[in-house]
This record gives sequence, C-alpha cells and structure tokens, in this order.
Amino acid sequence: MALATCVSIGSALFQNETQGQTMSLDVYQGLYAVAWGFVAAGIMSSTYQMITNAPPKFELRRESPLSWLVSLVFTAFVAPYIIMRNAVRGRLLTGRPVGWLVASFFIAGVWSMLSGKAILAFMGAMAGA
Repeated sequence: MALATCVSIGSALFQNETQGQTMSLDVYQGLYAVAWGFVAAGIMSSTYQMITNAPPKFELRRESPLSWLVSLVFTAFVAPYIIMRNAVRGRLLTGRPVGWLVASFFIAGVWSMLSGKAILAFMGAMAGA
C-alpha cells in the first residue's frame, strides 16, 4: 500500500506538464531501489563499525560454513558502501583519476539497485504474508 502511494506521488512529481511527457515508472522504481540499497548499505556498515570499531571490507570469514554464509550475505548488501568509500579515499589520498570515481559510482549504483530490489521484494513478500 505504501509503495503504491509513493509510486503515485513520484509519477506526479516527474510529470512534465509543458510537453505532456512522464518519466517511466520503471525509472522511478529503479531510483527508489537505488535509494533503498544505499540506505541499507549505510545502516549495515555503520552498525558493523559501531560493533567492531573497524570498517567493513571485502573479506569472507572461514571459521565455519555458517559464518562464511553470513559474511557473504553481509558483504553483498554492504558492497556499495565499501566501493564508494574506497573510491573516495583513493581519489583523496592517492590522487586516482576522476574516471575511477565515476566508474566506482556506477558500479556501486548498479549494485545498490540490485540489493535494493532484493530488499523491496523481501518487504513485499513479508507484507503479503
């Protein structure tokens, strides 16, 4: 219900009155998923940092199969944050070209959209249950 309300508000916001064109609903849903993915990555990485006093990184734990699986899922959802943190640090500290930053932003955005779609699908399944 809330998703349908947000979609209807969003399509009204993106409507171009002068030319009578509207932004595709798929584009709006994609941007919504990107936002959900980045927010989830930020919350999860901040929580991880608060608990461990270390930033999250691409590392899979190998103590047991369960810890490996949990770290895999965690890394999959936190990856956009890790990618952007490394890209910004690389630009500021080592002077990497702007192209690295742009490419990292694109990769993190696509990854964030995919994880956001997974989160929205899970929320939709929980709302329907």
